[in-house]
Amino acid sequence: MAVTENLRNGDGTTTQFTFTFPILNNSDVKVSINNVVIDPATYSIQNNNSVVFSPISPATTEQETSGAPKSGTNNVRLFRQTDSTNPQATYFSGSAIRAGDLNDNNTQVRHLVQEIEDNSLSRYGTNVIMGDINFNGNKITNLSDQYTSSSDPNAADANEAASHGWVRKFFHDVEAETIESSEVWTPSDTKVSTTQATDNRIDEKVAAALTTKVESADGILITDDTPNPGDITIGISPGSVDLDRIKAADIVDISESNADNILTNGGNSTAWEDDTKIATIGALKRRYENFVQPNTPTLPAGQVFKKGQFHFAADNDNTLSVWDGSAWVPVVAGVKDFLKQTRIIWVDGASGNDNNDGHRVVDPMKTIKAAVASAADGDMVFVQPGVYREICPIDLGNKKNVSVIGLSMRSVFVHPTPATENNDMWLCGSGTFLFNMTWAGLKVDGASRGANGHLTSTTWSEDPSAEHGLPQFQNWYVRMSTDNGVDNTGIKFTKSPYVQNVTAFADSRINNHTLAEFTADPSVGGFFDATDIKDHTTNPATPSAYAGDTNSAPTAGAMFVDGNAPHSASPLRSIVSNAYTFITLDGPGCFVTNGGYAQLVSTFGTFCHYHCKTRNGGMANLSNCVTDFGRFGLIADGKGPELFTANATAAAGVGDTVITVGQSSAGFRNQPSNAKPGDHMIARVTYPDNTTEEFGIASVTENNAQTVRTITLSTGLTKAIGVGSQFQFFLRSIVTSGGHVFEFAGSGTDYSSHPDNGGTPDKTKQIVELNSGKVYYSSTDHNGLFRVGDSLEVDTDGSIIELDGTVKYNGTDLAASATTDTTNASNISSGTLDDARLPGPVLNTGLIRYPQNITVSDGGRITAATAGTPLSNLLFTVHAHTGSEVNTHAKLKVTDTLNNTSQEIQLVAGTGSRFEVTNSGLSNSELEISSPTSSEAQVFTNATPPTIGVTDGSMWWDSTTGESYIFYTDSDSGQWVQFAPQQRGTGNGTVTSVATGTGLSGGPFTTSGTIALADTAVTPGSYGDAKKSVSITVDQQGRLTSASEQDIDLDASDVTSGTFDLARIPIMTNAKLPILDISKVPALTAAKTTSGTFHVDRIPDLTGNGTGAKTYLRNLQGDSAPTLGTNLNVNGHDIISSSNGDIDLNPNGTGVVQVRNGQGIRLRNTGGTFVGIKQPSSITFNWDLTLPDNNGSPDQFLKTDGLGVTDWVDETTYTLQSNNASGDFNVFLQGTDGTTNNVTFKAGSGISLDNSTSGETTISASVETTPTGCLQYFAGIGAIPSGWLECNGQVVNNSAQPALRTAIGLQYTSHRDTTAFPAFDSATQFVLPDLRGEFIRGLDDRSTGGTDPDAPRTQGESQTDEFGQHNHGGATGSHRHSETRVNTGTHFVQGGFNGITVGIGGANSNTGFNSATISNDGGAETRPRNISFKVIIKT
Repeated sequence: MAVTENLRNGDGTTTQFTFTFPILNNSDVKVSINNVVIDPATYSIQNNNSVVFSPISPATTEQETSGAPKSGTNNVRLFRQTDSTNPQATYFSGSAIRAGDLNDNNTQVRHLVQEIEDNSLSRYGTNVIMGDINFNGNKITNLSDQYTSSSDPNAADANEAASHGWVRKFFHDVEAETIESSEVWTPSDTKVSTTQATDNRIDEKVAAALTTKVESADGILITDDTPNPGDITIGISPGSVDLDRIKAADIVDISESNADNILTNGGNSTAWEDDTKIATIGALKRRYENFVQPNTPTLPAGQVFKKGQFHFAADNDNTLSVWDGSAWVPVVAGVKDFLKQTRIIWVDGASGNDNNDGHRVVDPMKTIKAAVASAADGDMVFVQPGVYREICPIDLGNKKNVSVIGLSMRSVFVHPTPATENNDMWLCGSGTFLFNMTWAGLKVDGASRGANGHLTSTTWSEDPSAEHGLPQFQNWYVRMSTDNGVDNTGIKFTKSPYVQNVTAFADSRINNHTLAEFTADPSVGGFFDATDIKDHTTNPATPSAYAGDTNSAPTAGAMFVDGNAPHSASPLRSIVSNAYTFITLDGPGCFVTNGGYAQLVSTFGTFCHYHCKTRNGGMANLSNCVTDFGRFGLIADGKGPELFTANATAAAGVGDTVITVGQSSAGFRNQPSNAKPGDHMIARVTYPDNTTEEFGIASVTENNAQTVRTITLSTGLTKAIGVGSQFQFFLRSIVTSGGHVFEFAGSGTDYSSHPDNGGTPDKTKQIVELNSGKVYYSSTDHNGLFRVGDSLEVDTDGSIIELDGTVKYNGTDLAASATTDTTNASNISSGTLDDARLPGPVLNTGLIRYPQNITVSDGGRITAATAGTPLSNLLFTVHAHTGSEVNTHAKLKVTDTLNNTSQEIQLVAGTGSRFEVTNSGLSNSELEISSPTSSEAQVFTNATPPTIGVTDGSMWWDSTTGESYIFYTDSDSGQWVQFAPQQRGTGNGTVTSVATGTGLSGGPFTTSGTIALADTAVTPGSYGDAKKSVSITVDQQGRLTSASEQDIDLDASDVTSGTFDLARIPIMTNAKLPILDISKVPALTAAKTTSGTFHVDRIPDLTGNGTGAKTYLRNLQGDSAPTLGTNLNVNGHDIISSSNGDIDLNPNGTGVVQVRNGQGIRLRNTGGTFVGIKQPSSITFNWDLTLPDNNGSPDQFLKTDGLGVTDWVDETTYTLQSNNASGDFNVFLQGTDGTTNNVTFKAGSGISLDNSTSGETTISASVETTPTGCLQYFAGIGAIPSGWLECNGQVVNNSAQPALRTAIGLQYTSHRDTTAFPAFDSATQFVLPDLRGEFIRGLDDRSTGGTDPDAPRTQGESQTDEFGQHNHGGATGSHRHSETRVNTGTHFVQGGFNGITVGIGGANSNTGFNSATISNDGGAETRPRNISFKVIIKT
């Protein structure tokens, strides 16, 4: 068999191992160490026969850091795993097949087969399994069943599997071989016992042994037959156990602690992890002791501190230090101010109070508005999770760089109060940062839209369009503040407000009331639940406004950027957002106007009236944003007011796109004068004819003097301009969005617009450009339709690319026809080819003037041409004839003035025409051909009535209508009169055929014939009389096409008088009776009806009880066995009896009374109150409940036997009782049925039970585990626990706490709080350390090698604060140093706020300047982040 793997021994140092199997690729070689497959990135293959491991960090359980496998036998497996997915060589249609590729593929297959052979199980057992087999819950079947007894020499070995049959034979599995609990125990080697029988046997043996062979000694108390016969209770006799009962080896005390390595080795001995030993109080104190003293703690020789011990330096420094194993390391300094964070304000709506300053997390403020009001420039407001109902707006206008940060966007909710829900929420100042919150609940007052989405209420002046605009009282979650704290001139923004990781949710139906307010006044309609974070309403048909709302109305917007809001000199007029989600159901997303600017990154607009809109020169830049649903996507509307003008400095013609202008008429914002036009503006030109036209600007350049600007317009001029033509410049409303996604845009503004609910997107609503506003975009919609502006569209579903515009390559336009076309010419049967489709010209291209010779090919192409001599200096003149031919003849003469040659052509006037020649023979001669003279009729042929040369009798044929007119003149006027010329007898034309149309007959004929009316389907005759009416049909030609007569049918109500003839009364069939009014039917008494059977329709409804009108059912007494043919509907009435009679429901035989509607049975009294019996809502089988045959006894209850049969049983009650169980505490339940359930409580180690008082047991701890003098932190807000005192420098009497006096002595006398304890007697009193505001540091009492620079120090020793030596890299902020600038000749050292600059000579030498000091600033101390707790000491 081929070799596919090698096993090698790892030794922890070798990093290169060879293998002997062949490979195709290095990636086929795999390595495992200790059955763990190693990452191929950690080794490489060399020479196709060895694996070299690379260093790793850190070491693993398989490899050292050198990469070498760890030591082991055959623990390194090098094996081949050939790629089975990708063939070594891939062939394509028409490619060459090489022997090497075939061999490689064959080798790949052979390698895979070899690896399968090595890694598969052989049916003949020749392969060795190298690991576990997972059968995944399947079985091994058909094992050999040869082993039949335990004495068989072939019995299964420990590493072999036995069959199920052998197991059954080998073990006892029949009843005769089993002893059960009910049988007498008989010792036998041929039987096995059940678990219950075994338990019983063990209980018997143990009970006998306990009561006869267990005796008490050495303080052990034995009580036989307690609490039950056969039981014993083992206890410890009171006061009989001492440490001498515990093995000395298991006791650790102070004297032994060093000897047995408890506190040596840096205090990290594993002996303290030994559960077989106990420590004395002294040993515990030594191990867990903390030190409160001014000096660094020290220990006697041979003892060391333990890692984690604390030293609190009880001095002015109040430093808390911890022992790290080698030195005391300061942890916290200045504990008195531990948690005071002067630049941070904490807000917690649940536990806060606005009277707090919020500078400690444990003393937060309650509302965000109060926190913002108290913030200084640069402060951070941290908002804890909760729902904050704020009085809006929250104004940060007069604060700079203030951040309001929620701890979680999904857990911090900000709502307005109901009274301020129509206001704005956040008014931003310079550098405002809003982060990690959800805002909800703002509403717009008095706004509505019609079914077409247009506003039906008053519009807002800033966005007044009814279709695209906003309502009059539009409010916003975020906008710029105008409050600069001084006047109303606006804020100078030096940093843009920034909104990040925020969701703004606006729904007109969100209720901002609390549950308490709703409970007090339900008319408010609902409340917002801070527990489940959703809106609740009193209308159950209306879903929560927080999700699934299928209704919407105009509501609050997410962000408003008004360029007019900041100060006129403000350098910025923008708001920036990132991960800001707008969910505003029919409210706007972002609106930018009046030259404002917004930058939105990863911003989502969901259900918005529009996602983003710019107007009046506003500009918005969006990146990676998504529009979900909504009415409109991106809108750019119009331009701002005129900024400045500039006049053209050069003329430009039609189609020109490049113009030049001079200096501007005014400044703009930060340009005080001569503002430069920008490519974000619109240029309006006034042409010489005073018409105007607007253009986008592609680019602007200017000369160094800024006196001439060259502007490239987006399109060419449509008229010429001259020097001085004026251009006006405006800010253009622009939206730019890259990578935008439109998901179902235009489908609507609530959840009904979701496609799952039938919403339909509208592509035309994605981009809206109004009044020269411009949207530059690249986008993809929910169907993968990719668009770049209006020029390029890629349908990824249909693989269609549409391009509307010009493609340039290296600056050259490429026509759409310039692409390669490989279509054979023979396949083109129609259409016109572009020039680019034709082969190259045979003749060089160019202009050949006055061609003399031209050669044309069979295909119609000019293949050759030669230029001739142009005709020049030709003079055309007209010469009049004289005499009788003056008006009938003329000559046209062509004279070559260069060669002095000429030619003439004779012109002759036709009949009825005449010539008039003026300037005969001259260069300006003219020939006029006129109509006949007045003595001859003139005929005009044109589309309009002639007005020149018209005389009486002139004729005009209208070439448009074909009508003829003659001009008639009377004494004072003339007019064209229409006439129809005819030839005598036959008119003007010849009729060749006459056809007959609808309703006529006889045609067609070509000579003569008779035209007659065609017959119709109507039968000739008279129709209708006094008793019959006539129905006729008339066609389009007025002919009768059908006629019939009908009997006159009168409604019975139409007959009001007279007497019907008997023959007129029809037979009264059942069908005709119902149509007769009751007044038309004569009264029939019962006596008149003597025979026959009434039809069921003739019997009136049985509607009453026999006492009123139209009631016919009185009783059924006459029918002794009435039977219903269908269901009986009592129509809401009762079935009653009279004379106190019973109503029995008596089914026949085995029949039962059933109630089918699932509502059960109600037993109701006369007052209407009922008791109901209902079946379960879900019944899976039929069952009956059989009641007892008696009433039972008082206090009994029904109990079933599990089969539906019930009986009365007594209730068993239990009482809780206890007793003294030989020193233990026995608690048991005593039932009225005699049963008991008891639990015995025994005292464990260190616990004592006192049962001396009847019915009462006192549990006490007998060992104090916390040594006196130990320090702890106390996080409670109440009194200090018993047995502890607060470390606050208080004075304590020796007699009150003698143990603590012994433990700490008088070393903390200097800590005394002299204000609270002015008097002190060292003979009878001692002082506790004062750890308020202190950091504790571990004691370093080493004389050399200590971590503490002041070592050795003593217990409780204080240490002042200081900074270690360090360098600064030039950072700004509140950490600053005092710097001094000193001149030394041409050398100087200059210190500043941004760092230290060293200069040598030059312009910065500041001659004569000796020194300047820059004052330091910053916080009151240097400290780490911390939390303060009370420090208490064990007494």
